Amino acid sequence: MSYTKQLSRIGIPLAMCTQHPDSASRCITADEEVQEAVKDIMPFDAGGFNCDEKMVDYEGKLTPYHEVKWIAEELTRLGYKAGRDYILTPRLPNPRLENLDRHLFVLISSLITNIEVPEAVQYMINPMTGSSKELLDLQRRIWNISRLLEEETGKRMSVEVRVIPLIEDIDVMFNISELLRRWIIESSIFVKSEIVRVMIGKSDAAMVYGHVPSILGIKVALSKLWKLGQELGVRIYPIIGVGRLPFRGHLGPDAVREFADTYRWFYTVTIQSGIRFDMGPQAVREVLTNLEDKIGRTPRIFSIEEEYLIKKVCKVFTAEYLRFIVRVVDKILIINSFIPKRRDRLDVTKYSRSIQESALFSEDREIIEYVEDRNIILPRAINFTAALYTMGIPPTLIGLGRALRKIEQLFPEYVIELILREVSPILQKDLQFDLALVDVDIARKYLDNKAFKLLLEDLEEIRNRFNVEPYSEDWVEKHRQLIYLFYKNFGREESVKYLVEAGIVRGSLG
Repeated sequence: MSYTKQLSRIGIPLAMCTQHPDSASRCITADEEVQEAVKDIMPFDAGGFNCDEKMVDYEGKLTPYHEVKWIAEELTRLGYKAGRDYILTPRLPNPRLENLDRHLFVLISSLITNIEVPEAVQYMINPMTGSSKELLDLQRRIWNISRLLEEETGKRMSVEVRVIPLIEDIDVMFNISELLRRWIIESSIFVKSEIVRVMIGKSDAAMVYGHVPSILGIKVALSKLWKLGQELGVRIYPIIGVGRLPFRGHLGPDAVREFADTYRWFYTVTIQSGIRFDMGPQAVREVLTNLEDKIGRTPRIFSIEEEYLIKKVCKVFTAEYLRFIVRVVDKILIINSFIPKRRDRLDVTKYSRSIQESALFSEDREIIEYVEDRNIILPRAINFTAALYTMGIPPTLIGLGRALRKIEQLFPEYVIELILREVSPILQKDLQFDLALVDVDIARKYLDNKAFKLLLEDLEEIRNRFNVEPYSEDWVEKHRQLIYLFYKNFGREESVKYLVEAGIVRGSLG
């Protein structure tokens, strides 16, 4: 199968290779990340992953300030041309969560790269975007520092670097037009461009609000972005941030067509460490060759009434999801402490996620009262997902059955038909994968009676509603044996080995 990089064809990358720590089989230190990036950009025939964009991640990571420049220089030495064969896109430290000095050091170092290697850096990602103001502040900061560097070096910047907002919260997804309209209009003071790239992340939304709301939130955001682009006369190129496992997006060879048909309007997807190292180059090749003719299709456009109904339904899904999560969070945190690091990170508490906002979003009095008396902090999404699989509880299943039953009672029949239509066909593939990995015997060992009852209710309702035949290959039984061995050796040093091997079997740590 031949594959030509999309960047060289239309100027927008298809494959954003990331530094997510979701690989079970590989631990990659900061010292190794330059050579990792080179392999990510190298073509398949040369043993690489043939990606056309590399996210250099500073969000909560101990990434060296000069890593962007080192990668660009090494790729140049090997004959790769920036702007044609690759671009490098830093995900910046968020100054709301980390010190401003670290944020500024990364900005300066990344912008200096463009003086040394023209067109290497064309965008910078602002994580956990919550307001237009922070985007405008960042675009102004980039512009000011670029002018300073030009003055001090006597060299012109090859491109004006633009901001990519990263949207990771369901509530923000439902209000994405209002947030981005002002930024798009007012940022033209600093950057004259009709091209806007926006990144929408699946993982954190799923972890905090539940699996189905994260799918629906992305689809509503894409609908709103499409209408906003038409209104303002700008070309918007969405990026969907996803991982290999169902809860984190299910971008893998077994579900790539269903992924594309569910989300439809995207130009770029993230190729994370799990699929690259736990599944290998052939898996990445299959994903990219199956996606390259499916980019840029018109998204599902929702009416105002449909958006309202979807948001109401998401509140029900979130409430039933949290009803289970609040009962098992202590077990998740214990297992999280056994998960080995796969990247060099800062103090994880800086970027840990709270469920305060999602509890309020659910409008469920019982959940709100339970959460407001406790400071419930979740680990990062990868470890959260890995912990639940290790407990025999694939997270896509949590709350799904009970929420569907409740929605059927509260809403007209056409509403549940709307919801199931919008989360298909990817949900069918998600269930095929995750129903194979559920293990009620293992789960029972971790859960109290109430939580176990909730899980059984979900499973019964799911099996009654969905005509899904779970995977039955050898790897499924191997996964079952490994999570049993983890439980049997819980607390001993060798238990970590079984946790990691289970991640390799399923194709990603979390």
